[in-house]
Parts: sequence; C-alpha cells; structure tokens
Amino acid sequence: MCISCAVPVRGQVLGQECLPDDLKTGPPPLPPGRVRQLALPLAGIGFAIATLSAFLPWKRYGLGSGAFGAWGMTWRWSILAATASVLGLALWSFCAVSRRWTGRRWVVCLRTLAILALGATALHFLRKPGFGPHSIGPWVAALGATVALIGTGSRR
Repeated sequence: MCISCAVPVRGQVLGQECLPDDLKTGPPPLPPGRVRQLALPLAGIGFAIATLSAFLPWKRYGLGSGAFGAWGMTWRWSILAATASVLGLALWSFCAVSRRWTGRRWVVCLRTLAILALGATALHFLRKPGFGPHSIGPWVAALGATVALIGTGSRR
C-alpha cells in the first residue's frame, strides 16, 4: 500500500477498500448558515457592553457629561450608537429566546447593527461636540460594538 492510499483509523492503517462505509464519505456537511456555538453569545456580550455605554457619560464637560450621556434633545452621533446598541441587544435577545440562530438574515441584521454602532461611535470621535475631551462612554461603546461585530462575523 502506498502512502497516499494509507488511511490511519483507530491505531490501524487501512486502504480505501477496507474502510467502513461511514468513513469513506467523511463527516456529514453542516447545514448552511449554521453559526459557531460561541459566536453569537459573544455578539450578545458585545451588545450588552455597548448598551451599557448608553448609561455612561460621553463627554467630560457640557452636553453629554452626565449619566445617560449618549442621549440628548439635539442630534449627536452618540444617539445613533446607543440606539443601534439597544436594538442589537433586543434583537439578540429575541434570537436567543426563540432559537433562531440558524437563519442568515438574523446574523446579517445583528452584524449591520454592530457596524452601525461602531461607525456612529467612530463618527462621534471624529466630529465630537464642543466642551472638552471624551469620557468613558464612547470607549465602552467602541469596545462593545467591536466584540459584537467579531461575534457576528465568526461563521463555520
């Protein structure tokens, strides 16, 4: 038997003709759209962290410096980041409760919300409102959105 025909099976070396039928075909293929077991829980952790940022101050002084600093009466990028994070956590919770992990559209929706939260946080950093430096809120949002994006991007 040549080296290309030799197949190690449970401590023995067998040829193709001696292999059991279940080993000749290989393992059964995974259903399409099946997501890794750790990927979507990681996305949920990311959305939870990003949602936590909505309760934190986003600026050190002025508008957005208190609790719930992402929210406000005037338009800011932090509002979009917080909204995408909260919606992502809500959609992730729905998927977890109803066991709809296998559908590709759910993963695409979660990934879109993670990208939206990360992009709005980046725009908040680039086009910050006046009155001083950033506080901890946008950093937590960026971390959470990145973790959520990694969780939704991992596929088998």
